This record gives sequence, C-alpha cells and structure tokens, in this order.
Amino acid sequence: ILREKAARAASREAKQRVPSLGSNLPTAGSTYSDPHVDQNQWPVINAIMTVAAEQKQAREAEAARQKQQKYQEELAIQIEKNRQLKERQKQQRDNDLKGVQQELNSFETEQARLRRQKEEHQRMDREMREAQIEENKRIKEQERQMRIAQEQGEMARARRLVAEEEEERRIQRNKQKEAQDNLKLENEHNKAVKAEILRERQNYEKKLNADYEAKLAREEEARTRAFQARMDALASFSKSYESRVGTRLLQEKQDEDRLVNANLAEADRKRAERDKNDYDRRKKTSLQDTEYNIAMIEKKKKAVEDERMEALERRHRMETDALLQKQKDREASEKKRLQMLALKDNLDQQVAQRHTGERNYAALSSIEATINKSITKKLAEDPQLLHKVAERVHASTIQSSRSGPNTERKTGNNIFF
Repeated sequence: ILREKAARAASREAKQRVPSLGSNLPTAGSTYSDPHVDQNQWPVINAIMTVAAEQKQAREAEAARQKQQKYQEELAIQIEKNRQLKERQKQQRDNDLKGVQQELNSFETEQARLRRQKEEHQRMDREMREAQIEENKRIKEQERQMRIAQEQGEMARARRLVAEEEEERRIQRNKQKEAQDNLKLENEHNKAVKAEILRERQNYEKKLNADYEAKLAREEEARTRAFQARMDALASFSKSYESRVGTRLLQEKQDEDRLVNANLAEADRKRAERDKNDYDRRKKTSLQDTEYNIAMIEKKKKAVEDERMEALERRHRMETDALLQKQKDREASEKKRLQMLALKDNLDQQVAQRHTGERNYAALSSIEATINKSITKKLAEDPQLLHKVAERVHASTIQSSRSGPNTERKTGNNIFF
C-alpha cells in the first residue's frame, strides 16, 4: 500500500516538474573506466532491473538446463538399468531353460541307464535261471544214475541171494540124497541082521519110503515152483520198478520244473512290479521337479514383467512430471514476461509523462528513490552487478549521444533490449 501511494505521489510530482539531467553519467565520446554510477538516475534503475532480470533468467535457464540434464542423466541411468535388467533377465531365462533342458537330458540319460541296467539284470537273471536249470538237470541226472546204480546193485544182490539159496537147496538135496544112500546102506547092512524084521516090516518100510519120496518130490516141486515164482516176481518187480522209477523221476522232474518256473515267474512279476513302482516314482518326482521349475520360471517372468511395467510407469511418471514442470516453467516465464511487460509499460508511461526533448533521463525524485531503494541497494551488495549496470548505462549513453540531438522525449526504457 505504501509503495502504491509513493508511486501515485511520484506520478503526480513527475507531471508537475521537468526532471534534470544526470550530471555524472558519461557523455558521447567518453570512455568507461569507473564502475561508479549515480543510483538516483532512471537509466541506472532500468539497467539494474534489466541486469537482475537477465541474471535471474540466466539462473532459471541454468537451473532448467541442469534439471533437464539431471532428468536426461536419470533417464539414461534408468534406461541402462532397464537394459541391464533385461540382459540379466534374459540370461536368467536362458540359464533356467538350460537348467530345465539339462534336467530333462539327465532324466533321459538316467532312464536309458536304468533301462540298460534292467536289461542287464534280466540277462543276468536269465543266465542264472538257465544255469540253475542246467545244474538242477545235472543233479537230477546224477541222482537218477545213482538210483539206477543202486537199483542195479539191489537186483544183483537179489540175484546173488537167489543163487545162494539155489546152492543151499542143492546142498540140501545132496545131503538128503547122501542120507538116503546111507540109509539104504544101513538098511541093507541091517537087512542081514534083521532079515526077519525087515521082511516083516518090508511092506511097511516100502510104504514109508514111498511116502517119504513122494513127500520129498512134493517138497522139491513146491520149492521149485516157489523159486520160479520168486524169480518171476523178481523179474516182474525189476521191470515194474524200472518203469515206476522212470515215471516217478520224470514226474518229479516235471513237478520241479513247474515249481522252478513258477518261482521264476513270481520273481519276474515282483521285479517287474518293483521296477514299475520305481519308474512311476521317479517319473512322478521328475514331473514334480519339472512343474516346480516351470512355476519358478513363470514366477520370474511375472516378476520381470512387473518390474518392466513398474519401470515403464516410473518412466511415464517422470516424463509426465517433466512435462508438467516444463509447463509450469513456461507459465512462470510467461507470467514473469507479462509482469516485465507491464512494468515496462508502466515505466514507459512514467517516462512519457516526463519532459520530452531532453538528452538524458531525469533524476529520481525522493519518493521514487525511496520506492526503488530495494533495487539500488543491490549495487552495494553485488560488485559484479554494479559493474554490469555501469557498462550497460555507459553503452546506452554512448548510443544516445551518437543518435544526435532529439527534440522529442524518448518514451522507452532500458528494461528490455
């Protein structure tokens, strides 16, 4: 409010008086060497505002450039990170696929090895069974030969016993015959002694002898028939025994072969069932491992896709923020430009209200000096600003002096060149 009142008072004062020229500003043809300027001159105020606006614009441009450069660097870093991430993800996918392929190859190799091992086991079992069958055949043949030899020995022993019995019967017959001969001799010897008795008993003795001979004949015939029957029975027994032994051995061999084949078939069935269970278990384990690897690969792919989408969203957000910031910067620059134009128009109006036709601008009034004190204070605080303002005022003064005398008051100011 105070500034507005001071500005209105300065405007009224400017309408009522004609400003005087600055006495210490350089004239045309002079050289600039001293940075000292009169702070109570409008060209100095215009130069200060112009230089300050240029410095601020340069700082803002530098800040915008640095911000844009930082954004580009961050974007380049993000792009490089995304590229490296894609490379790592591609490498990881390749490694995962290679691992799965290696596991599949290992599984196939293991299956081939197991098949070869199974075939080798089957071959060894088959050879073992064949060797066992051959050994059983050899043992059975040996036992059969032993039984035949034993039976032949028993038959020889039986024949020997029959021969011994026959010899014993022959000896008995000879003894009986000798006894009969002795008896006859004794009878003949006693015949003379006992002629009478013999005669009396002749018929009786004859009868006894006839009965005894008949008995001996019957016994001999019975022994002969018994011996023949025994020989026939022994021959029949030998034939039937050989037939029964051969049939029994064949039946035992067939039974044993059936038992061995049944045991081998049961062992093959159990081994096949065990191999099938092992194969199913290994296959199930391999399928579970494959499913787990596929799930892990899908999870990694999803994580990679999520990271990629997040990076794209982050990049889009950064680009949007950059565009919004650029828009804000443009709006701020446009606002400042409009403010500077308004300030320029205001200064032009102030200058237009001053007396025209003079060579230099008028000095500031006390109210104008008070209003612009914050601007002129910058010269004492910033030597570089003082030097630039002095150069600009000097250049403006030289240009005005070269343009020659002018009867009209210039309505422009030095804020924008």
